[in-house]
Amino acid sequence: MAEQLILVRGNDFVADVDHLHLLDDTDGITLERGGWAPPVALNGIVTEPFTLTVKGTSHDTLAAKLQGLEAKLKQIDEFLQATPEKYCVYLRDQATGETGARQALVTGWDIRPGHSYHSPNYLMEKYLLGLQCVAPWEATADIDKDFSAVSCHGGASAFAAVEGSAPARIALTRVIGASGYTTEIWAGFRTARFGTVANFVSPWQLEAAGSLGTDTAVATDATASPGGGGNTKLACTFATNAAMVQRARLLASDISAANYEDQRGTFDLILRAKVDSGVTAVVRLDSGWLGGQTQYGQNVTITSTAWKYYNVGRITWPPTGRITSYWGGLYAACVFLYAQRTAGSGSDALHLDCLVPIPVDEGSFHLSNFTAITDSFDGAIVIHPAGIVQALLLGTASAGIAGTSLPSAAGVTLENYRFPVGSAGNLIVAAQTASPALTDTVTVSMSYFKRYLSMRGAA
Repeated sequence: MAEQLILVRGNDFVADVDHLHLLDDTDGITLERGGWAPPVALNGIVTEPFTLTVKGTSHDTLAAKLQGLEAKLKQIDEFLQATPEKYCVYLRDQATGETGARQALVTGWDIRPGHSYHSPNYLMEKYLLGLQCVAPWEATADIDKDFSAVSCHGGASAFAAVEGSAPARIALTRVIGASGYTTEIWAGFRTARFGTVANFVSPWQLEAAGSLGTDTAVATDATASPGGGGNTKLACTFATNAAMVQRARLLASDISAANYEDQRGTFDLILRAKVDSGVTAVVRLDSGWLGGQTQYGQNVTITSTAWKYYNVGRITWPPTGRITSYWGGLYAACVFLYAQRTAGSGSDALHLDCLVPIPVDEGSFHLSNFTAITDSFDGAIVIHPAGIVQALLLGTASAGIAGTSLPSAAGVTLENYRFPVGSAGNLIVAAQTASPALTDTVTVSMSYFKRYLSMRGAA
């Protein structure tokens, strides 16, 4: 492929608007020998210093070449201003024979004019240009990935290994509900970093608990997610004790007797639960080793008589972090489920279905604030290379995309939200729909840009 070093005006998902060449005199600008040494950085802003020669066929044409460069710098400033500017400026590079180009968003600049232009040669040597760019480099075109019809109840959808030397930037995420609009979603990536991908279990069925606590028993419920013995749940009647006491505990070895070590990681645990009419229940999830809690959760109130998802806290397995127990790894890692009833009487019950472990180590997101929408709506997250995050509600009615734009980052929680590189894996999902059912599915569509610390090559 042809060698290039250019400043490009454009943006994600649109064609280039214009270019300014810095390498080969196409626009009267040439990179001097040894005039650029690209720095390497994983994150943040890096400074790219260039030593250029600008030349023309007369002083007037020399001025025109300089003004062409200055116009490109003005475009950088226009993007950085708080205006609805559509386009930004990228620094794009490609070595001779390199298959793929790479680019970095430019967020600042400085210039130091070089040798005097008062000469008969109509040129300015040692023209110093400094650009501030967002690291790392990105591919110039996005890749689309659809996680189609994923079960809302801890479903897993596979992805192939992503090329690059740094996690890919996810520029656009769309959430598309297949059975009624989605009101809330949690999703996270799981690769082989912490264990064999195929051995990771989702959801964690609470009826698999090795020990049930006070007033709690396994019960059949056709609306509960399927466990080892069919559609079952835990029913807590509070018949003898309505106070905050332990109702169940779940070991890693209960979740998978053979592959408990593959449940390693940090997770947001999303509880599927409901209550009988008139009941208010408060749930708390603690975690630690079988011998006792090392981390205490927060109280979460449950009042809905329909199945809903609740974030009941974050755990890390093994509970002590890098150091594992002499008992044998994660075998005795445990979560403890406590509950109390603050309204209701008799055998009015709290119903506990499952826990969906949303991995957060390698990238995760939570999108909410959909509840005010009465039509069939999807949600979207837009992430610009400058790190700007926008949450959108996108209407799917005949009018097309005609939703309401939320303030920046409203209703969105992003954690290291980049597409992981290095190995294949799964996206794990928990999602709440307007009319919950076991058949609920959701499609998560992503557009991402591969990223590189230095050269891109053929990737």
